[in-house]
Amino acid sequence: MFPTLFQFLIYQPLTSILPSQHVCGGGTVPLLQEWLYNGMSAGSAAAFMITGPATKITNLGALKTSLGIKHFVFYILFVFLFSLLTGVFVNLF
Repeated sequence: MFPTLFQFLIYQPLTSILPSQHVCGGGTVPLLQEWLYNGMSAGSAAAFMITGPATKITNLGALKTSLGIKHFVFYILFVFLFSLLTGVFVNLF
């Protein structure tokens, strides 16, 4: 199933940029199943699954403290770019 232009331009970046309401890996699976059933693209789901654990607020706080602000910003940018590129790649193939 190919994503619509709206899904590609809106949902894909949003699931990469916005920190998810990540509760746990097991709790996310039924949520994603429902979203996929209702038309969410597989790439958006992949981006959501990558950014969820990577942007939990407790993890971000620990990383900022241990990495410092410069490396922390690099980490956030890397998570964003990697999840966005992964989502686009999954949608294309």
